Amino acid sequence: MTTKVLWAVTCDQNDLLAHAKRIGAAAVAVRTDNHWLAGSIAAFHGAGIKVLGWRWPGVKPADDPPNYYAPDQANFVANVLVPADLDGYIADIESDGPGAPNRDWNNRSLAPMANDFAHVIKTAGRAHNPTFIFGVTSGFDFPTAYPHIPWDAFLAHCDAVYPQVYWRGDGGAVQAGGTAQSAYARSWVSWKTLELGTTPIIPIIGQIAHITPQSMADFKTIMTRNQIGEVHFYSDMGGLAEPTYAMMAQI
Repeated sequence: MTTKVLWAVTCDQNDLLAHAKRIGAAAVAVRTDNHWLAGSIAAFHGAGIKVLGWRWPGVKPADDPPNYYAPDQANFVANVLVPADLDGYIADIESDGPGAPNRDWNNRSLAPMANDFAHVIKTAGRAHNPTFIFGVTSGFDFPTAYPHIPWDAFLAHCDAVYPQVYWRGDGGAVQAGGTAQSAYARSWVSWKTLELGTTPIIPIIGQIAHITPQSMADFKTIMTRNQIGEVHFYSDMGGLAEPTYAMMAQI
């Protein structure tokens, strides 16, 4: 049986819970700036659904909003969300270009910050819950496109990595080629250049508001062929069509 995780950016917690139940999700991944997150974990657990946090950690102290700068985000997760029974955390490591104010991680000098960030979260998480997971996500080709991101520092703490296997987005087809197969192939080629060892590669497919149920079914075939047992969906939001939820329920 496939393990499914439904992601959320900004949403209503009751809607997210209902949609997670609708598709048979084992977990949700919620951006940590949702004010309701800590107080809602118990409700998700009561429904048998785990809760992960995720964020784009900033690289400069001036980054907004509160708890966005990587050390602040790590301490927020460790001191607020972990005691509220958070089940794991996935860091979205990006690069908006040289000097970008919030998430230009494409700089090897940031390795100590990356290591400290991951260490604080995972150490606190595992002390509270031995099954707490820490992972990293990024763009489908980021390991090769942005080789100066301190991947090794993050990977030293990772239980899994989560490439963003997107083939359509807000602007139409993305550079991965516009199909489930092309996105999968290009993602795996890039992410396997990292020294992963036995660390699993788990796909995030999206953006689900812009892809057809048929292309989602195509990805299900890819998963079966490649023995992929877990998939994440980005992201739940108001207005998603019922056929989209129906197809996620079938994967």
